[in-house]
Amino acid sequence: MSVARPGPMNGRLSRLFAYALFRMAIPRRPWRLPELPGAEQFTARSVDGVALAGWLVRNARRRGTVLIIHGLTRDCTSDGIPAWGERFTARGFAVAAIDLRGHGRSQPAVPGFGSIEAADVRAGIDACVAAGLPQPFTVIGGSLGALAGQCAAIEDARIAALVLLAMPASPTHGLMVGAQAVVALARPELRAHVGVALASVICLGLSAFARGAGAIGRLLDRAHGFPALRSADVLRRRIPAQRPLVLSIIGAADPYDWRATARAWRRWASADAKPFKRPAEAPHQAAWFVLAPGLGHPPMSPHLLEWAGLGPLLDQFLELVAVRHQRQAPEAEAGNSRLMLDHPAN
Repeated sequence: MSVARPGPMNGRLSRLFAYALFRMAIPRRPWRLPELPGAEQFTARSVDGVALAGWLVRNARRRGTVLIIHGLTRDCTSDGIPAWGERFTARGFAVAAIDLRGHGRSQPAVPGFGSIEAADVRAGIDACVAAGLPQPFTVIGGSLGALAGQCAAIEDARIAALVLLAMPASPTHGLMVGAQAVVALARPELRAHVGVALASVICLGLSAFARGAGAIGRLLDRAHGFPALRSADVLRRRIPAQRPLVLSIIGAADPYDWRATARAWRRWASADAKPFKRPAEAPHQAAWFVLAPGLGHPPMSPHLLEWAGLGPLLDQFLELVAVRHQRQAPEAEAGNSRLMLDHPAN
């Protein structure tokens, strides 16, 4: 799906207002290159020209590549992402992470709660390919990053596997539940940058606007010139026949009701796939849904990213992805050989 351009004057005014609103709500976090052996900065450019920033670590073992996508108001060095990179490189995987538009070091831009950011994820995959990082490509996204990764996987068959962490069921669901949470996250950042008095005024305005999640959705639709939120709703999208492996994990106490997230996961799963099974328990499945007991939504502690069981679960999944890719590679090579025999050159 290409990123649409805004329409006439009404769209441009909506875009300016949305840009100003989210520039206030999403803090600009400058970051330093993670202190990981071999870490290097890389850049990408999304389909609509938005410049993206990130980092990567190559790996001589070339077991695959993990692209990590952060959540709303975060960046590619937040929430322990460099530590995850260190964990995955130790297991033989190359790792990359990018800042979505409007976050971290990437170019400021109006968010789309998944549909627009999917183009950023695909640009991240393009950058990984250009850097010579190996297949299979696994995208790990949290919250907004999960919505973006999911949309990107619908559109891009290069994504062989998806990990969806603390994912809202849909962008609209995310706005309805999460708008006030965004304000709560923005408040300390605003106080640090503009002072307590002005931060209080801004947060009052943001809180009033956040209570009307539908209004935010309509604003974004007008700003982008197409129904951005509906386009990122997996319940409304056609899932490709060539589906990636999907692992969806959410805390049982997450305000994004896990039952709704499970319904979104079911769109990826075959009819016989059972939820609450881990990859090691049901290696024959292609989609898994795991509930983390007693945990909420990052970064409000206790949250999913603090779960001791998360690391081993991701290790299980990545091992399964690598093993399946190794099995499929000879089959694909054999299939190509048969095609050459069936269609000899003239």
